[in-house]
Amino acid sequence: EFMAELSSPAIDAVKGYLALLEAKPSKSEMKAYIEEHPDFSMSAATKIHMIDYDKHKFVEVGSGNVSLYKDHFTLTGRINGESVDMEIPSAKIPTLPFGPGKYFEIQNGQEIYRCLPDDGRLAMKFINTLKIFYELNNPRKSKKA
Repeated sequence: EFMAELSSPAIDAVKGYLALLEAKPSKSEMKAYIEEHPDFSMSAATKIHMIDYDKHKFVEVGSGNVSLYKDHFTLTGRINGESVDMEIPSAKIPTLPFGPGKYFEIQNGQEIYRCLPDDGRLAMKFINTLKIFYELNNPRKSKKA
C-alpha cells in the first residue's frame, strides 16, 4: 500500500516491473515492455551450484544474486567461501541450459554456474528475457515477430 501512494517515473517503472513478473505476459508483450524500458533488468536471490568433478554432478557451492541486463549477467555473492562479483557477457547468447521452474546455467570461460533462484518461477523468466535481449541485440539474426 505504501508504494501505491507514491508516484514517480522510477516508482511507476518498479510497479510495472513487479506487475509484469506476477503476470504471465506473452513474449510480444514482454518484448514491447522491454523496448519501452531500455534500462530493464531483472535480479534474483539464488543458490549457486557448480560441477563436482569427483562426484560427476552439480553441488551447491554458495549463494548470492544473479542479475540480467541487456548485454550481460552479473553474479555476486559467495562461492566456496570466497566473495565473487563477476560480469558475464550475454549479448550473443540466444538461450541457456535450464530446468523449467528450477534453474538455468551460465558459463564463464570453463566454469558453469547453475543458478537456482529462490523463486523457481523466475528461472523461465530469465530464459525468456534473455531470448528477447538476444533479439534486440542481434536484429538481423533473429526471426521477425
